[in-house]
Amino acid sequence: MVQLNQPMLPKGDNMAAIKFDNPNELMTIEEVAAVLRCSPRTIYNRVRPGAENKFPIPFRRIAGGRLIRFRRADVYAHVGGE
Repeated sequence: MVQLNQPMLPKGDNMAAIKFDNPNELMTIEEVAAVLRCSPRTIYNRVRPGAENKFPIPFRRIAGGRLIRFRRADVYAHVGGE
């Protein structure tokens, strides 16, 4: 099982206090990887159909299933906010 590194959070700030202009804004795999401090390849491997170790954050496939996006609010809720 792949362990994700410690999430990259603002130092000294409480994640619950972070407010987003648009919590439904979509993030790319690369942006999510930067927040979680893991490799984008790890995320790709865990969101592919049939993956043994499913990615814990809900995602959406857009553009006919070619692109994967995550809601910003879901990503930050997973790392300790809201």
